[in-house]
Amino acid sequence: MLLALAAALAWMSHQPPAATPVLPAISRFRSPPGETSRLALAAGPPPPAPALRADSLEEFLRRAREKRAERLAALRAPVGEIVARLEERGRPGPERQMAAIRAELDALGVEAAPLLLPHLDPGPTPSPAAAFRAAEIAETLIRMRTASITASLIDFFPTASRPGQRNVVKILGQAPDRARASAFLTELFRAEGAALRQECVIALAQLGGPENALVLREALTDANPSVVEAVLAALAANTTVEALEAVRELVRDPSRASPVVLAILAYYAQCGAAVVQDAKVEVARLAAGESGIGKAERLAILAALPALAPERDRALAEALAPLLESRDDELWDAARVALALLGDRGARGELRRKYDELVRTQEAWNGAYERRAAILLRLGEYADAAKDYERAIGISMTRRQTTDQTLYVGLARAHALDGRLKPAYEALMHAYLTPKQRQELAADPDFAALAAHARYGKIFE
Repeated sequence: MLLALAAALAWMSHQPPAATPVLPAISRFRSPPGETSRLALAAGPPPPAPALRADSLEEFLRRAREKRAERLAALRAPVGEIVARLEERGRPGPERQMAAIRAELDALGVEAAPLLLPHLDPGPTPSPAAAFRAAEIAETLIRMRTASITASLIDFFPTASRPGQRNVVKILGQAPDRARASAFLTELFRAEGAALRQECVIALAQLGGPENALVLREALTDANPSVVEAVLAALAANTTVEALEAVRELVRDPSRASPVVLAILAYYAQCGAAVVQDAKVEVARLAAGESGIGKAERLAILAALPALAPERDRALAEALAPLLESRDDELWDAARVALALLGDRGARGELRRKYDELVRTQEAWNGAYERRAAILLRLGEYADAAKDYERAIGISMTRRQTTDQTLYVGLARAHALDGRLKPAYEALMHAYLTPKQRQELAADPDFAALAAHARYGKIFE
């Protein structure tokens, strides 16, 4: 037996060493008993890895990566040169020069986006030059409209300074990859402080969509009025009517609505009267109620009501009733002007009687005519308003007083609104406006037709 065992051990010691490593590789073929050793002997050493075929996906990707690296290397110098020029300029220049620089940035193409990305961050306390450079780079990336950098922007965000993060959020608000950008901005909005929350709601409103409208409605309940104001501004800029009911809920809570009245009115104006006609009574109640709302805000609501409410109804008149009894002259007038413009003849008659009596009792005072003219302007009675302004100017000249330029501006406004552009131009010629006043009046909607006129519009130059 000992001899047989020794013979068996000697036989095993002469087996080829290459057989053992290939056993795991072929065991999955489930060879019959007794065949394993024969197969292992036949397999031999493992073959070398096959070379990539010229038409394989792996080879295509390898070549694409090489070309991308070459393109980035070629772009690095021109990107650096343009960025350096932006920082050297430090602020916007003449439009033609800025257009040329922006055209150079756009010509770099989307391949340059990874190289531009680090220049989005001007630093935590940026110099004007750094802030200008970062803002221009942000606008360039927005113009590229490429989804390829969305992931990179999101990855870049945590390491950027706060100004850099604002630039990232701004770009994401225009991202073609809406789903990924919206998900990130929503998460960020719910996690961040008030300052960046405002940026987030603006971006979400720009992206649009029902899922983002839900987030914006949620944001209208924020305890910070600045955030709510930013939400309303974003909704107005993008005419997001899906949030109308949430805004109406806000208006029904005077303590929350009072600080953001002007933003609410701007949003309603963008939605249009047909959309918000059922909300006009709630706004009127906000103006007339004991809500602690300021006088300026009440006057703004009353001025906006005629555009929000195409016609008067009983509910609206009842909502404004407290203001009709106001002891404040401005509120008393404003409530009646609003109702008169909505077709209430009684309110119009009360206003006429009040100011006719003022003129009758103080006909030698130019201020009486000026006050009546201002009310007639608000009522849309432009021809009569012009006559009163002319009377006020005449009294001033008779008394050899220096005529207040506001009388000439009022006269020009009445003529311009009445479509009489030449008399409007002549009135402004007598006003002796400063350059700043000319600029302000050129932007006034009442003078839009005059400013657009080829000849008379030169008064604003």
